[in-house]
Amino acid sequence: MLRFLPWRYRLDDSLDADSLDADSLDADSPDADSPDADSSDVLGVLAESVEQIIRSMPMALLAARIEAPRAPNCELSVSMVTKDSMAALNCAWRGEPKATDVLSFPGTTRAERTHTRDKDSPPLLLGDIVLCPEWIEAQARELGLSLRDHGAHLVVHGVLHLLGWTHDSAGRRRRMIEAEHAILTHCGFTHAPEFVATNYRAFDEGYQASDEGFSDCRRSDNRHHREVG
Repeated sequence: MLRFLPWRYRLDDSLDADSLDADSLDADSPDADSPDADSSDVLGVLAESVEQIIRSMPMALLAARIEAPRAPNCELSVSMVTKDSMAALNCAWRGEPKATDVLSFPGTTRAERTHTRDKDSPPLLLGDIVLCPEWIEAQARELGLSLRDHGAHLVVHGVLHLLGWTHDSAGRRRRMIEAEHAILTHCGFTHAPEFVATNYRAFDEGYQASDEGFSDCRRSDNRHHREVG
């Protein structure tokens, strides 16, 4: 039996609180565990969500009976970027010149993920996840979610895209939502069905954070996913 190790990840922490648009971060956000929350707290909470989800992912996938990469060692990168940087990425890869919450850039094919590797093989590089703290905080505030819950859901959502999951049909969407519920519950988010449902309802209604709050702007159903050629 293949023994899975905790996934390793590289978190690009070069983004500091001074880089963020202070006007877009609300100290009274429902994310904050402290009433004195500021931009550094937003980055800290998101970093904790990344840590909790990524390191728990191998066992969460097994517990949820979700196909995991057949590699004992996996690695991915997670970056946090400003709204301007996210808008540039979104424009370059999806042709949409606006920021978004999360983008995933898969680094493997299904064949590579399902090929069994031995314990001495180099880590399987799953790809890259890019998060926009300003956007995520604005979404959490508008939807009445804690940043911890919202951030954890987006990390899980991004990881599933790295593993080839999509939500471009009713059936795939239903299975992805069920997978997100199972993974988040295993990671300790026992009320995951409630906040995951809130996120998907907002998606269906076409809401997207903007400098003025949320604007009624339809998003592509593959907004977090780039196909690997």
